[in-house]
This record gives sequence, structure tokens and C-alpha cells, in this order.
Amino acid sequence: MTAKRKVDPPTPQKPGLSSEAAELFFRRMEKKKRSKMAWGYLRIPETVEIYEPEPGTAMFDIVPYQVKSEKNEYVEPGHLWFEKTYWVHYGIGVEEKAYICPSRTERERCPICEYKQKLFNSGDKNNIEIAKTLRPKERQLFWTYHPEEKKLKLLAMSYHLFGRILEEEVENSDDPSVAGFWAADATGKTLRVRWARRSMGGGREFIEAARIDFMPRKYTLKSPKLSLDEVLEILPYEELKKAFFDEMGAEPDGSVEVLTTDEGGEYIEMENETGPDEDEGENEGGVVEYEVDF
Repeated sequence: MTAKRKVDPPTPQKPGLSSEAAELFFRRMEKKKRSKMAWGYLRIPETVEIYEPEPGTAMFDIVPYQVKSEKNEYVEPGHLWFEKTYWVHYGIGVEEKAYICPSRTERERCPICEYKQKLFNSGDKNNIEIAKTLRPKERQLFWTYHPEEKKLKLLAMSYHLFGRILEEEVENSDDPSVAGFWAADATGKTLRVRWARRSMGGGREFIEAARIDFMPRKYTLKSPKLSLDEVLEILPYEELKKAFFDEMGAEPDGSVEVLTTDEGGEYIEMENETGPDEDEGENEGGVVEYEVDF
């Protein structure tokens, strides 16, 4: 009788990014995340990891960046700053595209705002409702450092869901030093943020900061080479004008009649964005190191 040959079981794949399959999977997830957020108006290098908050408590630092825009209202080019405010027109056309508003962001002419004003000035009830959907929404960009992961990530969020709460926590604090939370040296603070899931009319859910605590930090942050000013994709006036009127099916002369619902057209209701113990890590006392090529 012939003995059966013993066959060793296959070696199981170890979890993580060591295998090609895992790398492809996470690359796919990252691409879907970017697509889901519809960030066509931001120039984000593929090497930049996006921070997408989830319900629960998270600890991270706000990393200052070097300002390059002369339109910053608070500091001059060459200085450090902690956030980049920008305004976005959402829901443009059938595909509901989004474009950065040059007027509110850089104090330059914006064809969408000009058209919106013509709709308001027409006095037509339907046109006024349409104009309301063209109002830009305020958003902010932040570089965030996550000490547990030792990673630098990009956070892009509505001002009303994070930045506003951050300002309120600073203003209501009895410790004036927390206003320097974004300092790059050890005088800065690590944020302990409790993210909560909320919902509003229509069942739309969103994540917002429910509470922010300021924790002591004993390491220094290094600003990335990529300025947040360079991330924004702000189209020139004529290019934005053409894109806008092509998407809306309107006339470049600014005729307000083309969008009126009296002729059976439809307009899209915009989403209302207003809606509504520390681990100091191994870099205590030093400069934190994170591998970035941007």
C-alpha cells in the first residue's frame, strides 16, 4: 500500500500592507474616499493621506503651514498659519459639480456670484430660490499630525462642523495659552476631539466635533513643504464662467429666465452644512518625524 504524501498547509498571508493584494485594496479604498468627497476643486497629491473623522475620540495636532497667498487676511506671505479658509459653490449642473468661489476665497470676481445676484435682483420668486442654492459654503483645510500613527494627514471640513467649535472652545477656555494650540514648538497643544454623528432634515448624516480639549505637548512639529494655498484649484474668471454656464444650461449673457421653474425646469436644493489620557509618544522633547514627500 502506497503511503500518502504529506502536504504542508499553505502559509497564511500576514495582514497589513506587505502584500500586493492589500496594497491594491487600500489604494482602491483611498480612491473611493476621494471620489466620494468630490474634491475636484482641490489639487491633492496621491501621496497625501486624507483624514476622514469617525465617531469617537481622536488625538491630533494642527500643523502650521507657510502662507504663500497675498490674500490671507491675517498674516503675510512667508509666515506660518494654521488653517486655510475657502468657499465652495456646490450642486452646479446635472452632475452637481463644485467650484471654489474666487470672490469669497480670494476677493476676485466670481461669475457664479454675479449670476446669483442677478437672480436675486430679478424679484422672481423661483429665481430667488434658485439663487439661494448658489450661495457658497465655507470650508477649511488643516494639516493634522496623528501621534499614535505618526502620520501627517489632510483634513478638509465645513467650518461649522469643526472650525467653529474650535474657536468656541478657545474663547470659552480659562487658559489663554490654548489660543496658541497651533504653535509648531512644544508650547502648542494636542487636540483631543470627540467626534459625533449627527443627522438633520432629510435623514442626511454628518460628523462634527462635539467637544475639543487641549492637551500639553512635548514635541515640535515640522511644517510640510506643500502649502495649503497650493492645494486650492481656483479657476480663472473666464474659465469658471464657461464651466458654470455649460453645466447649468444657462446663457452667458446672464439671462435669468433660463433657470426659472415656471418653464418646467428643476433646481437642486443645496445641502445646509451648518446643520447643525494623552500618549506623548516616543518623540518627547524632540522634533516629530513623519515620512512625507510633499
